[in-house]
Amino acid sequence: MSIKHRKSFLVLTIVLVHLFFIYLGGYFLSPEFTLYPYLTSLGLKPYLDLIDQHLPVVLFGPLSLPSFLTRNPQPLLGVFLSMVAITDILFFKLLEKRKVKKPIFWTALFAVSLFVFSGNTLWLETFVAPVLLILLLLKDKPLDQLFIGILSTTAVLIRPTLAPVILLLLVFKKIKFSRFLLAGLLIPFLATLTYLVYHQVLPSFFNIFLGFNTTYYPSLAGKLPSLRDLFLVGLITLPTLVALLTKKKYLPIFIILLSLLPAWPRFELTHLIPTVILSIFFWATHISSNRSNRSIVSKALLLFLVLLSIKKISTVNYGNFYLTNEVKEVSSYLKKQDQNQVFVLGGSDLIYSLSRKNPAGDYYLPSLPWYYQNQDFVTRQLQALRLNSDSLVVINHTSSINNVPVSTFAKPVFGYILENYSIIHTVGQYQIYKIKQ
Repeated sequence: MSIKHRKSFLVLTIVLVHLFFIYLGGYFLSPEFTLYPYLTSLGLKPYLDLIDQHLPVVLFGPLSLPSFLTRNPQPLLGVFLSMVAITDILFFKLLEKRKVKKPIFWTALFAVSLFVFSGNTLWLETFVAPVLLILLLLKDKPLDQLFIGILSTTAVLIRPTLAPVILLLLVFKKIKFSRFLLAGLLIPFLATLTYLVYHQVLPSFFNIFLGFNTTYYPSLAGKLPSLRDLFLVGLITLPTLVALLTKKKYLPIFIILLSLLPAWPRFELTHLIPTVILSIFFWATHISSNRSNRSIVSKALLLFLVLLSIKKISTVNYGNFYLTNEVKEVSSYLKKQDQNQVFVLGGSDLIYSLSRKNPAGDYYLPSLPWYYQNQDFVTRQLQALRLNSDSLVVINHTSSINNVPVSTFAKPVFGYILENYSIIHTVGQYQIYKIKQ
């Protein structure tokens, strides 16, 4: 077997083991990827009827995934696993291009690090990861500059807090400003703006993205990292920062530190996938091959993360986390009912698409405390229920966010339902209600 074929075989093995870990240990296919395409297909307009705080990228809008890939969990799982595989391969290709020694080893460390950092979750960072890697791969040539511009704006639209990182990466790559770069930067921005104007939701968008995101979300959705989280972040970043400080490479240090911004105000390891990418990339490209102590550190880290991953998949196996048997049974029951509308409070929002029902009053409000603190949102939700009294209601009474039960953070809506509706069916933790006669 030639060296090239041997490398290809080893990379493929790393990718397959990575995918096996995800499939065996369980995965989180965020319901938004299924729900939002379904709701927009019913005519609901984002920010107006479909309340969400994110920019119209990936989840909905001109750059979103085609609906045939998101309408049920099987194709969506395929999308997720494909993105993970592409990310691993792109990282290996990047190391090869930079002529890094032992690229197989660094790719293995990268893959297992992603898995530990909630890499079994399909979320926005799943799409940011390959974008970052392609940005690092492209050169300062006219056509490449066009794609660099497109990818840079796309990454910022997906995760706005990465804007400083993207800017410094362009400086790091010494990308010269040109009309090709400018055109690339403008294309995703103009496509998104056109989408908002065409659907006549620009005022609602500004109200949520600029108003809601700067008032309700930071104060109500805040979540601090645990000691375990801080330990993992330190494991990934500190060796790189030490290596960069030793070589007096300050720009990469700033890039890594700024990549921590997406974890504010709500800390989740998933948000730090860009940090994992950049930390291991800069570590691999700046480590000295004759420094045996650094080699020992990287090998020890790989072994520790592999053992941590094995422990994780051996003790937890939840399959498709959001698609439980209860959710399937509730959806099957609703699908048989004559009513065309349903309101889900505190339960899995997959119920809407699986039951093929419209949200009550064609209005969707996520069951999250920071949304229910906005009086305008709550008023519209109550109005939707009052004007569409034939809608069924589904409540998961055990649901809670940040240890706050749904009965507390959604008290006005929850109280209205208990007062005016009666239980007609129960499935596990879910209770299905119908308006009282």
